[in-house]
Amino acid sequence: MIEYFIDSASSFSGDIDNLFFVITLIIGFWFFLVFGALVYFILKFRRKDGLKAQYITGEKHSETKWTHYPHYAVIAMDVFIIAANILVWVNIKQTLPPKDNLIRVIGQQWSWSFVDAGQDGVLDTADDITTVNDLHVKV
Repeated sequence: MIEYFIDSASSFSGDIDNLFFVITLIIGFWFFLVFGALVYFILKFRRKDGLKAQYITGEKHSETKWTHYPHYAVIAMDVFIIAANILVWVNIKQTLPPKDNLIRVIGQQWSWSFVDAGQDGVLDTADDITTVNDLHVKV
């Protein structure tokens, strides 16, 4: 959905954008659900004249289920997010495209050195091209 608004910076940016969108939808769903329940319970159970508040310890099963069931639902959504994250990770990091260029990058204190593999595609041979602070990539 976001790819309609912003130009993609890479081939897998759409997967990452969709992952953010899924996470935002799930978090938004839980936010509005909890906020709506909070407003509902505040209005329904507000103080009434002549009625004493009830003390609830939260030790009975019927009382703890109000905590456990939403907790299980949130864990299920987290598992869904993790599964979506793993799919994106596999698409990005595990299924790599074939190598196009082989370049050795050496970081130095005040510069970068680049060693291009040359025509044979093997580093440390006579046809290697070495440059400092200039990287030229064949397209």
